[in-house]
Amino acid sequence: MPGLADARNGRPAHPGQLRLEKASSLIEGQPPQAAPDILAPREIGYCYIIPPFHRSSFLLRSAIKEFMRSFSAAVLTLSGLILAVSLSGCGGGGSSGEPSSGGSNSPPPPPKEILYATGLGKAVLEYSIDKNTGTPTLITSAAGNSAFGIAITPSNTFLYASNAQDPGVNGFSISSDGGLSLLSGFPFLLPSYPAFNEVDSLAMDPAGKFLYAPDASSNQIVGFSISTSSGALTPIPGSPFPAGMPPLEVAVDPSGKFLYESGGGISGFTIDSSTGALTLIPGSPFSTLGSGDVDGLAFHPSGKFLYAAAFSTSKIAAYSIDTTTGVLTAVPGSVFSLSNSNAPLPYSLTVDPTGKFLYALGENGMVYGFTIDASSGALTAITGSPFGLQWTLFLSDLVVDPSGKFLYAGGFGLNGMFIFSIDATTGSLTSINDPLPAGMALPHLGFVFAHSQ
Repeated sequence: MPGLADARNGRPAHPGQLRLEKASSLIEGQPPQAAPDILAPREIGYCYIIPPFHRSSFLLRSAIKEFMRSFSAAVLTLSGLILAVSLSGCGGGGSSGEPSSGGSNSPPPPPKEILYATGLGKAVLEYSIDKNTGTPTLITSAAGNSAFGIAITPSNTFLYASNAQDPGVNGFSISSDGGLSLLSGFPFLLPSYPAFNEVDSLAMDPAGKFLYAPDASSNQIVGFSISTSSGALTPIPGSPFPAGMPPLEVAVDPSGKFLYESGGGISGFTIDSSTGALTLIPGSPFSTLGSGDVDGLAFHPSGKFLYAAAFSTSKIAAYSIDTTTGVLTAVPGSVFSLSNSNAPLPYSLTVDPTGKFLYALGENGMVYGFTIDASSGALTAITGSPFGLQWTLFLSDLVVDPSGKFLYAGGFGLNGMFIFSIDATTGSLTSINDPLPAGMALPHLGFVFAHSQ
């Protein structure tokens, strides 16, 4: 319904609607139609029209939950990705699913990364990534109900993913070959339970000591300390911490000193390095500079700049970070506009490991690229931007792999992923159109990669 109000605060939801496009409307009962060939997903599901929504809207959550009850036979998996880097490869044996080299005279196998995809229907899926080509290969899966937020410890020992059935967090141990096992005692429920509130993101400090989750139902941020031996989560003293407004996404800066949350503005918190407790930074919430509500957050690797996706106005708000206080100040020229054609409506941002390029994923399925001025943090559109095939995406995200060679993007409206190669000089993207394996014929979102060992 156009004009449907966001249940969080009464604001109108953004103009758009979800389309999973392989078949025509269930209401009309027409036979399936062919979907656009986006990396050749083998199965797309059916067409559902859901009223306009924001990804943290309680109405959205209710609609998706009801949809899953009504159409349980459909394969609609809300999923997130995580790239866990393995310098020595994926291992070679039955558990990993990797083929052997074929003999002493055979060339060595290409270097691999481990990729985890979490989702509502299949829980956590495990893939290997060819570091030369960026191609994913399905290995195995683990049980659970995961979606949206995902985080991994720097040691690649434990992985955490938001629980799609109950508002909380699942925890997994990671074996030496990358396999996952659900930890006992999980999911760890949020204080607002049993309110139906998906955890849209998870944020971990660089040391892997603390994990944070937004609890929009209670306008709070929940903090946990992480046991390095068992992976168990323990509430941080003082948690949950008041957010002041329904938090959409939480992110910890590269130094581990500050946490920021997005919504109607951007609030910042200092992180106690001993306990993980949060203290509101004076001046919060910081203005979105007339760009409207913001969602996705991305840091420059130097920790000097923070970028926020303003989905309602198709802009990017850019800030410099005071490395002592965490106070945010607009960078020169902020805010920066995406092309107004085709309603970009960006939700997610990522910065490549070199800090040279920023990419924004529009709801229209296009990726908008910018170069970053290393001194000021200002953005300049990359020649040829936007990139990709036009396709309506919702609840979407994107990430650059650890080598900086490939970009992965996905969303709720796409069964599969966009995969691009990145020009290291210009930042220009080139689509990689190889078909995806059958196991990847489902939506992907919430990307993050682990530290190299």
